This record gives sequence, structure tokens and C-alpha cells, in this order.
Amino acid sequence: MIKITSACNGCGICEALCPAKAVAVREGKAFVDETVCIGCLQCACGCGAGAVETGLPIAGGVYSSPLDKIVKTRRSCRCFAKEAPSSSLDGILAEAVAACPSALNGKTVRIRLIRDKKTISAVSKKVAGLVCFLVFLASLPIVSFFVKAVFKKNYPLMINYGRILSAEEDRVFFNAPCLALVTYKKGAVMGEWDGHIAAHTCVLLLEEMGYSSCYIGVAKPFLALPSLKKMTGIGLDESVAACFVFGKPLYKYHRQFAWGKNDEI
Repeated sequence: MIKITSACNGCGICEALCPAKAVAVREGKAFVDETVCIGCLQCACGCGAGAVETGLPIAGGVYSSPLDKIVKTRRSCRCFAKEAPSSSLDGILAEAVAACPSALNGKTVRIRLIRDKKTISAVSKKVAGLVCFLVFLASLPIVSFFVKAVFKKNYPLMINYGRILSAEEDRVFFNAPCLALVTYKKGAVMGEWDGHIAAHTCVLLLEEMGYSSCYIGVAKPFLALPSLKKMTGIGLDESVAACFVFGKPLYKYHRQFAWGKNDEI
């Protein structure tokens, strides 16, 4: 359970970071709506005042290596600075993907970086529209009975997500300056697994270079549609294994260990 303590100074960073819009600042203090909170801890890892209690045990804050620290303190970022990522990242990430292990040494995985804001925005609007349509169907009386039976307590969260997407611009890619698509050739042995390994390798490399990222699971299934493949330049013989956005973080506290201090090694 998330609890806001008296240390809250009403800065509003937690409100900006919350993907579910469960946090709101009223009269100088943050409040959490538990009915739509998804427990992602973004509010905790972004709070510079340390005013968010999570109920989780405090971690030691001592790390065995720089990589150990990155792995244990990395958090998804949904608020990005406008600064464009370095163009050198294309080659760095492509080489990292090529070096990753793959089933039968197939080497069918590749990464595509999309930096064009118009393309990212167009894909975001397309995905948001499709998700909102599905959420609308799920909210219809006859359909909702079956959807609630399947998703149970997650049903209100689905409806809330649809409401957010319909009301706010680019809640799919969060106005990130770069969209990364990790793809594999259709029919490749364990191609999707290979793609996941490559994607996370890239995410960790980006963290080391000062970039923050966020996996966009909601977009992945829709990127199989021919229209979206055309928009993103994905070949018809390719499938998307993972999709994430990245850039420089807008808030300096986003790296803070969510339930302890991010002490130096």
C-alpha cells in the first residue's frame, strides 16, 4: 500500500510520473487513489523528499559493481527531457544486438530506432485509438460481464487506462524522443526470446550512458498490423519482440532506489 507522509512538499513530481493518474496534489500535498493505483512505485522512486512509503523492506544500498547497481536501481521512466539522444547510439545498440546470444546462432534480431516525432506521434495515436476502442467494447454491459469474469480486480484498471488514453495526448509513448523496436524474422527458432534478451541488453547499456527507458507493452501486439508495420518501417516478414522508448530523464530523482537510498558503491 502506498502512503504519502507529512514529508511531502507538494512538488507534483509524483503526479507527473504516475502512469495510472492515481496521484494528485491537492492543497500542497499528494494523495493516492488506491482504486486505480497499479503499485508501480514510480511515485516512490521519483520523490526527492522521500515522502512515499511503500511498505517494502529497505534495501542495503551496497552494490558489488556498477552493473549490479544499475540492475537494482533501474526504474521505468515516463517523463523525458526534450534532448535528442546521440546519433552514435544507432551503431552502439546495433552492435550490442548483433553480439547477443541467439538460438542456433540465428542472428535474426535487429533494432530499429525511430526519432522522427511525427512518426512516433502517428503510431501513438493509432495505438491509443485501437486500445480505446477495445476498452469501449469491454465496458458495454453484455461484454463487460465476461471481461470482468476474466480480468476480475484488474477490470477497473483497464477502464481507467482507456480513460487516460482518450483524454491525454501521447500516453502511449510519453512524448519520448526515441522509440526502439526490436524485431526478429518470422519463423526464427526462439526469435522472440532472442529479441527480449537483446532489448534488455540495450536498456542496460542505455542506463549506463545516462538514458532512461520504458517498455511499452501495450503497443507490441498492434505493431503486428500491416498498417503500423508500414508506418514504422518494419518488414512484413518481421515480428516485434519488444518495444521501448528512451531519452534523458526529466527529473533527477527517477533513479532513486524505490525502497531505499541509492548509495554510491
